[in-house]
Amino acid sequence: MMNECLDNFVNKIGVWWLHDKPDEIFYACLSIKNGNYILTSEVIPISIARTIYKASFDDGVPESFDLLGKIEGCLFTLMSCHVPTMKSRYILKQENNYDNICSIEIIPAEIIYGSFHVDDTSFITSAIVDFEELENFIYMKSYDVEVDGLNINLPENIEHQFDNFTIRFFAMLKHNHKRYSMEYTSNVYIEFLYKKKTSINEMRSNISIFNMLLSILKLNYIHIEIIELYTCNTEDYEAVSENGSVLFHMNYSVDKVEEVYPTPFFRLKYEAISSIFNDIVNKWFLMYEKAAPIIELFYQILIKKSFDINKFLNLAQALEVFSNKYRSDKANALLDKFPNEKKEQTGTRLFHKVYDLFTHVNLCFGLTEFQIEDISHWIADTRNYYTHYGTTSKKKALTNPEDRYPINDLMMYLLTMVIYVELGIPIELIKSDFYHPFYESTLERVDKVYNRKKSAITNK
Repeated sequence: MMNECLDNFVNKIGVWWLHDKPDEIFYACLSIKNGNYILTSEVIPISIARTIYKASFDDGVPESFDLLGKIEGCLFTLMSCHVPTMKSRYILKQENNYDNICSIEIIPAEIIYGSFHVDDTSFITSAIVDFEELENFIYMKSYDVEVDGLNINLPENIEHQFDNFTIRFFAMLKHNHKRYSMEYTSNVYIEFLYKKKTSINEMRSNISIFNMLLSILKLNYIHIEIIELYTCNTEDYEAVSENGSVLFHMNYSVDKVEEVYPTPFFRLKYEAISSIFNDIVNKWFLMYEKAAPIIELFYQILIKKSFDINKFLNLAQALEVFSNKYRSDKANALLDKFPNEKKEQTGTRLFHKVYDLFTHVNLCFGLTEFQIEDISHWIADTRNYYTHYGTTSKKKALTNPEDRYPINDLMMYLLTMVIYVELGIPIELIKSDFYHPFYESTLERVDKVYNRKKSAITNK
């Protein structure tokens, strides 16, 4: 994920040092490789390179380290850095290098840059995040403000209070100078205002988890454009931050993901859930704490890292974890209804769990009881086949992509619906307001698969 502000420093040489060894400096260039920012140097002293190597590999075990530096007066903090293994091993072999220099490549996980360095004594007071397309999620009532002699409408701020922080939606003007005119646009941002001592790690976690919530409300990855941090070096949060702000870039974050069918709409917008937004956010953070695999597996699909069979297996696992964490009693109740599905000493199977989840949100799908039963069997049998590759389960599995693709999409919508309901969103609201360009067509394709498979059985 590239960053326009950070790009100003690309291909420029700066001076760098390990955060705990300020006297051992070296010169390196900020570069771009495979879509990530890296630090490269062709003339680093071997003694410093070996010190960095030891920081990166402790007794052969990969470790991360932090670097401080400066490029053209801008101060940089490179956090959670590592050195590629092969390059590090090469450094150690330079025993007879008469020039006492070598090359090195350093990859940071996060880059903080601005007017000061950040270290373990720095606490976050607030973080302003530019989430992609936030204007399409929330409509904000506007008020008049005068800018350069012009009356411009700006939205009023919206705040939500939570235990550890306040989330504030606000708008800010961006201007673009043209030859004969000035163009103003209003962008919506989110500010996390912290109420107590908060580390960078905790701040990063808060923003990442909240970003996942926005992504699932849109069913597409939400790109983070940039993060601005306000910090202080005191635990007194009544005092105004003396440090000012720095910019924070997550170097490992996902690049922008284009939708297969581009649409500007969130599936559920803020207006529809504003009255329960606090409950949704609180339950979302609790869900991540209680059942992170559900969110992480779903997230892999949203960032387009999981396809076809892998996508199917991820969804099946996420649905099973959801059932285990939130509806195990409901799935257990189905053992009496489907006694032939019970396996000795193992209780409920995936079939019972998927059947219960479909029944739980069937208002959104309108499937018949027979369809729910058969589709639940298909999902369980297909998961078993692609997990164990047994000949018995293969006969029942969805090995034909023409059958599997619609069921994949149906499972994604099923996981979406049960998560929404668990977050406290009324199922009637989901049925009336949920929008996705492939939702209706998926139900139609599933119906065709069902009729085709039932017809094939009848004709045998």
